[in-house]
Amino acid sequence: ALDAPAQSDRRARARGGVEMPPFADTPRVPVTERVSPHALDMESRGAAGVLEALAACDAEMWAEAHADDDDAAAHPGLPHPTVVADIARLALAVSRCVASDTPETPAAVLVVGCGTSGRLAFQCARAAERSRKAERGTNDRGKKRAIFRHVIAGGDAALFQSAESCEDDRERGASDFRKAVAVYEPYQIKQMVVVGVSCGLSAPYVSSFLAEAGRWRRESSRREGEKTRVARFALGFNPRRDAPPRGGFRELFPDTDDFGTEEFGTKSARACVSGTTRERDERSRVVDEEDEVLFINPVLGPELVAGSSRLKGGSATKIILDAAFAVAATINEGRGTGHERGGSSSYDATATTLRDEAELYATRALSAFAAATRKTHASMSRDGACASACARAAAAVAAGGGGGPGGLPL
Repeated sequence: ALDAPAQSDRRARARGGVEMPPFADTPRVPVTERVSPHALDMESRGAAGVLEALAACDAEMWAEAHADDDDAAAHPGLPHPTVVADIARLALAVSRCVASDTPETPAAVLVVGCGTSGRLAFQCARAAERSRKAERGTNDRGKKRAIFRHVIAGGDAALFQSAESCEDDRERGASDFRKAVAVYEPYQIKQMVVVGVSCGLSAPYVSSFLAEAGRWRRESSRREGEKTRVARFALGFNPRRDAPPRGGFRELFPDTDDFGTEEFGTKSARACVSGTTRERDERSRVVDEEDEVLFINPVLGPELVAGSSRLKGGSATKIILDAAFAVAATINEGRGTGHERGGSSSYDATATTLRDEAELYATRALSAFAAATRKTHASMSRDGACASACARAAAAVAAGGGGGPGGLPL
């Protein structure tokens, strides 16, 4: 076992020199379920201490890498180049999909989740669709022909009332995918992107939805006699080795991953954090083949409320989806193509240069989100700001939960 100074040095190295607290529980507990050190004395620090703990916990989202209790393992964080490259690949897939849309061959971008993840899927898909229509200056498509669509376990009623029993329903996940595709009939979808969100990589409904999308692609290609393109992405915040078997996500892992040995945790983590060009090219090849699911799974550290992945996990979900959809729109509009490197407007974008362009915009988008987060935290630390926030929260509770915009809870 390492002594305390050695552990501190290791954590600082893994986080780019920024000292952050260690994980509080054993390595075999999934990161999203662990107890955050920031929460250990939270109840004794008062309301101001709770807000400070929230800010400190949120700041962990922007660590480039997270050391695990295993000295040899480290996991990429949200701003890590490997994760940025994966977000860029999602953006490129969405860009190609949206650009292919025609009335006779509709395109579809489906974002699926359970509970809070499903509600965030609704928000992000709805915002992306509105933005797309606004940029085109048209409202020529009805609701049924939107490109960006959300799917939430339990149906749209679950946007307002919890439907937790549906999260474990594999059959419903598969049937809901078929229903989502049936909306576009009698036309045949030729390009589709499916993003499954499960913060802990543990929701059978979501993994089943993704698996059914793969089966549908193969069936559709055989039936139509030409290739149907379906790019599948899984978004979560646990290392893949911590995905529970019952969740179904392990069945979607590439065949090259070995989750049956302890060696995997060390070798995979090193490869993931190193992010070499060869490894990135291999990951691109997997997505292009469309036979595998690309996992976007930065590690964010434990939540302040243990297991409540709607906190950092929810924030990161919205950041990643909004960033990817915005980058896709930017690519399709042609803004900056070639100009960032001194090129001309007639710049011939190859696959490699498009990927570089997407990574550049994804990096900028994440930087903007990070700056906004730090600005919010800084404003809370100003004299009186914390006390004011606590007073508003107390007033809302006394008023029965109201007091926010439009009478909504603060």
